[in-house]
Amino acid sequence: MNLSPFHPPFKLNIITLSQKKGFSVVELIVVVAIIGIMSAIALANYSSHNERVSIQGAVEQVALSVRQAQASAVGAREYPQASGNFDTGWGVYFHTTTPTDYIFFADPAHTSLYNGSLSCTAINNCVERVFYKQGYTTKEICVGASPGSLDCTTYNVLSIVFTRPNLGPTIRPTLASGTFPYAEVRLQSPKGLVKTMAIWSTGYSLIQ
Repeated sequence: MNLSPFHPPFKLNIITLSQKKGFSVVELIVVVAIIGIMSAIALANYSSHNERVSIQGAVEQVALSVRQAQASAVGAREYPQASGNFDTGWGVYFHTTTPTDYIFFADPAHTSLYNGSLSCTAINNCVERVFYKQGYTTKEICVGASPGSLDCTTYNVLSIVFTRPNLGPTIRPTLASGTFPYAEVRLQSPKGLVKTMAIWSTGYSLIQ
């Protein structure tokens, strides 16, 4: 065997940097595009989920105010304070004239209606003017005999009033309209998502 340094027994494969293959420009563009698309999809899903959660919270706020009116009436909440008057109706008033808010009010005259202005002063028996957060609005007010028989165009106002000892409310848009067994208040998000609070004259309510 020839072991001369000039004739090495092994052939070495020496790879220079110029021989290595990396990503081409086209491949890099494709990878970046895929990452961008996946990021956009994830962001859109997060935004949609966040909107659904937010409008759910807005409708739950409305439902909580209705329950607060019921508890105030059944619990004989005094109104005005220190007046000794514990026989007061309590209600929530919705309107689409300025749809960014609703009114929590007292009904000492038992009219089952909010007859005050939207400025919410004590003389109107307005207790609190509640504003929706994040740009939500009252989109529609619907009334009817049941969920399958609704009028969503005639009325732009609605009073839901509780009077002791009844657990169910009086549902009345106006004095002339009379009362209804069922109503829906539909809220809308800035992007058009709609969520509904439904209430029956029995006192049962539902978010849908």
